[in-house]
Amino acid sequence: IKPFVEKTKRPEIISGLGSFSALSRIPKHIKNPILVTALNPIIGYEKAAAIAKKAYKENRPIIDVAAEETDISVARLKKLLDPAKLSKGGISG
Repeated sequence: IKPFVEKTKRPEIISGLGSFSALSRIPKHIKNPILVTALNPIIGYEKAAAIAKKAYKENRPIIDVAAEETDISVARLKKLLDPAKLSKGGISG
């Protein structure tokens, strides 16, 4: 079955056999507010929720709103909000 599943592999697939069971890179145009939960340990739940709500309401990426609303650098936000790293679990610093 592996050769057939390999044919389903797409550019956004980071790992795994194909789009049926793999880790996928979230395209830049997707503005997923759930990513903000990775900031909870750093800025607190209420601030993170406010960022998520604003990003959703304004149809903007979380990283842009978080950069405006916190003192966290964009470089650090990119590391903290990296979907590939988040999918591995643990707390990032």
